[in-house]
Amino acid sequence: MYIGGFIVLLGFGLFQQSAAILLFTLPWILFAHLFVIFYEEPHLRATFGEPYNSYCRSVRRWLPATSHFGHH
Repeated sequence: MYIGGFIVLLGFGLFQQSAAILLFTLPWILFAHLFVIFYEEPHLRATFGEPYNSYCRSVRRWLPATSHFGHH
């Protein structure tokens, strides 16, 4: 969701040829990253405990593991 919003904002800035919108994408993604680290992840850890910790160990935070593409 956060990456999708970033891509939409980036695309809109490119479409509008707006330096202001393009520059805004940097603090926006930084805010989203900090929100995830300092609020969302601790909340999920407190809610789900070890299952969430296990999930975190098996997936990357922002980008999918490329080794899984094309495998079912």
